[in-house]
Amino acid sequence: MIKEFVLHCDEADVHCILVDPYILRKLVEETFEEAHSPCRLLCKNHVYTFAIRSVDFDDLKFGVLPKLRSSGYDIDVTYSERIASEIPTHIHLRAHDNHALHIVIFHQRYQWYWYGSDHNSRHHMEFTNHEGALDEFEYNFKAPIDGIELYLPHYPKKFVYDYEQSVYIPCNISRANTFFQLHPKDTSKNATEFKENALKAINLIKARLDKFGVPFWLSSGTLLGWFRQCDIIPYTVDVDIGVFIKDHGDGLLEKLKASSLGLDHKFGKISDSLQYTFDMGKLKLDIFFFYEDKLTGKVWNGGTDYNSGEKFKYSFDKFTLCWSELEGIKIRVPCDTELYIKANYGPNWFTPVKNWDWKTSPFNVKPNGEWPDDELNEVIQLWDKNGKRLDLDWERQEL
Repeated sequence: MIKEFVLHCDEADVHCILVDPYILRKLVEETFEEAHSPCRLLCKNHVYTFAIRSVDFDDLKFGVLPKLRSSGYDIDVTYSERIASEIPTHIHLRAHDNHALHIVIFHQRYQWYWYGSDHNSRHHMEFTNHEGALDEFEYNFKAPIDGIELYLPHYPKKFVYDYEQSVYIPCNISRANTFFQLHPKDTSKNATEFKENALKAINLIKARLDKFGVPFWLSSGTLLGWFRQCDIIPYTVDVDIGVFIKDHGDGLLEKLKASSLGLDHKFGKISDSLQYTFDMGKLKLDIFFFYEDKLTGKVWNGGTDYNSGEKFKYSFDKFTLCWSELEGIKIRVPCDTELYIKANYGPNWFTPVKNWDWKTSPFNVKPNGEWPDDELNEVIQLWDKNGKRLDLDWERQEL
């Protein structure tokens, strides 16, 4: 069945890529002896998953599927129900002997792929249980498996890792439309420029942190803008992202500074309330580091008032990360975003608040003591635009 399918794909000049996580895991894990066994992977009682790019769908639909249908294959094509226009997401092929193939369709979104779910199908397998987002990957030469030349991801281990982290949640366009009906979009020059600069900042920090292998997510007002209006909130003054402290890694700050990011200030320390803020030209970018509280099971990030040395804590229920997009940028957000938003902004998060005080306005903020005098030099650092640390004539204000 696989030979026939691949032959028809080749004749139609369609790249049908074997992306089956089960097979790719086996390829990575197999021993030398297993690699030279006859029919080691493609003779299982298994529904094998291939992928095509959406630009090849018509060639597959009109050049491959009719030939398979005339050979007696049962063919089931699934289309996305979420989007108004019909978008193909999955194809299931079943032969008379009950052997089956599954084709998932990858839709190009800038430099990454989106794939749809298939919840209503009678078929239950990988790539069908949720929408997903995957980085572009190379696959432009064939490799032999059990005597069949197949297109594969060049780096199977990375592809499987990316797939296992690929759950995607879309921004809610209906909610955004409702919001803008109540609060018309600001299309002023200042708002447009701020949005452009914010997106540039997100793209820039994404490139740096992706390079250093540090996962991050949209947080605070930047996350609220994505969740509430699928957009950047124009009256905010910065971009906010979160990073788990366990992902900090050695020398992260120095790596970021060495990659042409100008440090504006550093508050806290690795073990407590760490925050980096970078000068991105026309706005600031805050990186808040999140800690796990073993006693409560919650996670939290800290804040520091550099005038008084006072500390603050912002607590959240534990969360996992999913992919989404903001103006085409593939970005992580908390999977249960509404729970995260309500923790930070309370039940009235849908109503804009332009007079926001980071020490008193958040729904989840609590005082967390103050930094001791002998740590002030470490935990409160300000820097100028030339990369020189400022000497602070530090005198603690009364709390």
